[in-house]
Amino acid sequence: MKRLIVATVLVAIVGAVALAQSSDPQVGTWKLNAGKSKGTMFTGGTVTVEPAGQGFKTSVDLVGQGGTPSKWSFTAQPDGKDNPITGETPFGNTLSMTRVDARTLKTTIKQDRSFTAKTSQSGVISGDNATITSFVAGYFQGPNAAGATTASGVFRTDIVFTDTNRKCTSNDQPWTAARTG
Repeated sequence: MKRLIVATVLVAIVGAVALAQSSDPQVGTWKLNAGKSKGTMFTGGTVTVEPAGQGFKTSVDLVGQGGTPSKWSFTAQPDGKDNPITGETPFGNTLSMTRVDARTLKTTIKQDRSFTAKTSQSGVISGDNATITSFVAGYFQGPNAAGATTASGVFRTDIVFTDTNRKCTSNDQPWTAARTG
């Protein structure tokens, strides 16, 4: 009878520990196998992902070419908001995360308050059906000599006439702006 009670208690403890652990497939310690990875700039290291609220605390400890260490971390919720990345990362200093489905997270890493946007709309130009796609990218900079916050980047507009498959583009055009108020 004592063995049955001990076995029941052990099963209950193991079950409780298993339930307490996250069932999210992103959680865990991931080891880089550089031999099986294509296009990586790292030769080895680990990434550790832990639950943090509805999101994750991620710690990265990698080794670059020539043995250079690269360590950084961040804590982010899958809400699309920007979160700081601390440490030495070659990729950026801000990260946002959204959940696509139970097994997929979309992360966007930005450097120095950069941004991108793309819009697409259908319409009629000179009687022809067309799709107009506009793209803008840039980054916010600190105050200029006059104390105004500035931004700069490129924009591009592409038009595809859907009935004739003709195309035209503005190509990438530089822009700058300064806050006046």
